[in-house]
Amino acid sequence: MRIDGRTDPIYRITQKLCTPGGRDSARGDTPALQSSDQVTLSSRAQAIRRMYQALTSVPTERAERIAALREAVQSGSYEIPEDALAARLIGVIYPER
Repeated sequence: MRIDGRTDPIYRITQKLCTPGGRDSARGDTPALQSSDQVTLSSRAQAIRRMYQALTSVPTERAERIAALREAVQSGSYEIPEDALAARLIGVIYPER
């Protein structure tokens, strides 16, 4: 049995099914492929797609900053700016201040 894309039975079947007009369109066995097929994503799926795109498009300078911070934390050289941390915590607890 030769498998070169021309005599392979699977190839021939997929070629017949995946070409416009389907398998014997004159007999009406398979409907013709429609170019108007559409996929509609739910609003949740669209939101997930937007989040994924936003996360994967992080600017390189931000990625470099994150890598530097990660390295500093892992090496133990990162120091938490205590005044800034305290101010943010107070702002979270008492947002009206």
